[in-house]
Amino acid sequence: MSVWLILVIAMAVFVAMLAAQMPVALGLAAAGITGLVLNNGWEQTSGTVASAAYQATSNYALVVVPMFILMGVLVANAGVLTDLFSLANRITRRIPGGLGIATVMSAAGFAAVTGSSAASVATLGRLCVAEMRKHGYRLRLAAGIVAASGTLGILIPPSVVLVIYGILTTESIGQLLFAAIIPGLLTAIAYAGTIMMLVVFGKNGPERERANPAAVGIVAGGPGRAARAEARAEAPAAEALPEPLPEPAGKRSLAREYESAAYITVIFVIVLGGIYTGQFTETEAGAIGALVALIVLLLRAGRTQTGLARSFVSALKETSSVTSMIFALLIGGGIFTLFLVSARIPIQLTDWVLGLDVPPLVIVLFFIFILLALGALLDGVSILLLTIPLAYPVITELGYSGLWFGIIAVKMVEVGLLTPPFGLNAYLVAGVVDDLKVEEAFRGVIPFILCELVVVAILIAFPELCTWLPERMKE
Repeated sequence: MSVWLILVIAMAVFVAMLAAQMPVALGLAAAGITGLVLNNGWEQTSGTVASAAYQATSNYALVVVPMFILMGVLVANAGVLTDLFSLANRITRRIPGGLGIATVMSAAGFAAVTGSSAASVATLGRLCVAEMRKHGYRLRLAAGIVAASGTLGILIPPSVVLVIYGILTTESIGQLLFAAIIPGLLTAIAYAGTIMMLVVFGKNGPERERANPAAVGIVAGGPGRAARAEARAEAPAAEALPEPLPEPAGKRSLAREYESAAYITVIFVIVLGGIYTGQFTETEAGAIGALVALIVLLLRAGRTQTGLARSFVSALKETSSVTSMIFALLIGGGIFTLFLVSARIPIQLTDWVLGLDVPPLVIVLFFIFILLALGALLDGVSILLLTIPLAYPVITELGYSGLWFGIIAVKMVEVGLLTPPFGLNAYLVAGVVDDLKVEEAFRGVIPFILCELVVVAILIAFPELCTWLPERMKE
């Protein structure tokens, strides 16, 4: 039987498992086992699969995954993000769209200590959406800003997704983390510019919003809940701020905000600075960062709503849950990759692609399209496990940087977090915000999906934006 026919059958098994609403990890494992059995026979497959779980998770570098996750959850439970948002308000309050830009700034700061977007979206959703609605943002735009801002968590280092990419490709994890810094900042700036454009050039100017406050549901004694919901649904999609933000609270609040910003800065500098200077390995940097985050939680225990003990236990539970999910995906993906390698599919695909009479950029764009399509259906780690074993050898043989392609792949995962029907971030923000339908959340993220695609085009045109910092590490 042709290996390509076996691959088609294996992928059909994977799709069938997803259609049956089975976990993605089981789908990957089932597809891999099917391919191994058809290609190698049952006896050889049984011995190979028995050790696959160990092989997929025995890489020492994987220790950094729970460390990065724990670091972010500890800082989130310490209430640092709330103070970051307040400080960002002080900086941006007089800029058009300032509150939305403050949300992006807060997410970027929080991304510097967490490798996941879920915690950012959950915390920002509760905090920022209510504040934006209070000051005149339509619910749709507020949700879109939060959902898009949360994607910064998987790009700005430390990034768990980049760690997984590094393990799959043997690229340096430290260099990958530094390769993401400039694209991460560029994405945050692009988000801020998008928000300003929506506010300044939107159909609803500030005067019109003041004339029809029911459309944003902020008038005391105004129409009831149903009427406000109807007014929001009928209002134009463009947004604007109807009034400037109030002056933030006094000196004590300001000191606390600067303190939180200092905590974030210290953790970021210790983790990335240690890796850059060679003082720590990536694994050691993750462990030290988690220790510093624990110290932050201890220092702020009196200001948390749940107290030190409950905050710490909650952090451990969440870290265990997320880590278990990632390792399950790694095991399933490891079995699937084992099938691909044993069938020599990556080598055959590389030879076939290199023989095509098309410009290399066309092939890159093809893989980007595949990543974009899968992003609408699967989570980021699953996408990497499915595509990188096939795409990476081809991309590097064409002469492109593996670091650069890693950033492009993560950017497409970001788009997938926003794209229907999967769009995890849209579901997350709808889950934490009252009266928000998922459909409205998806409408709100459309401008930011376009923004992401523009940033990807810039990174393709100027790959040095991804490779400049890692090259400085080599010197």
